[in-house]
Amino acid sequence: NTMNANDPLCAEWIMSCLKYWALDMQVDGFRFDLASSLCRGGDGQICNEPEVIKRMSNDPELKHIKLIAEPWDCSWPDGYLVG
Repeated sequence: NTMNANDPLCAEWIMSCLKYWALDMQVDGFRFDLASSLCRGGDGQICNEPEVIKRMSNDPELKHIKLIAEPWDCSWPDGYLVG
């Protein structure tokens, strides 16, 4: 099950969840299963500049957090995308 992580509302929700776990619950990192799904749009195609990834990498409150991506994608036919 996946969601369109690059929809602005969904990206904001993901960021709110990450900040809650990182800041309030003191979690020091996250592992994203099938992380390549965070790089896809609502149509399932690869985004050139995924919104949620931009937000994660540019957020000053999350700069100390470890982000680990599960490095595979089972998409076909648009190809293999390492997360």
